[in-house]
Amino acid sequence: MSLIKELKEKGKIDEEFVIKMNSLTMEEIIGIKFESAARMVRGKIYGHKMLNIMHAIVEQAIIRYTREYIKYPVDAAYALGIDRFTYKKLIKKYIDKETQWPNKTQHQ
Repeated sequence: MSLIKELKEKGKIDEEFVIKMNSLTMEEIIGIKFESAARMVRGKIYGHKMLNIMHAIVEQAIIRYTREYIKYPVDAAYALGIDRFTYKKLIKKYIDKETQWPNKTQHQ
């Protein structure tokens, strides 16, 4: 299932939100999220390894996207510039660990 569709069904976003997001760059979206998170902790984000955290967040988002929208794992790995064994490891790291490789129907 599409992440957008899933979030709409949960009432977290609507079509207006999606349209507004489309007008922003990825850098702006990430910057807004960081600023929002910093506000919640009153700017005290020291001691957090933000670059490492962002790397993992972005990696997870990309792996989830390729898992959902690219039919064959070998094609997804190629699109990411990695071998299929590395892709398989990332799937296991970020996607539901109980599902079997490569049965995508369990995720939909």
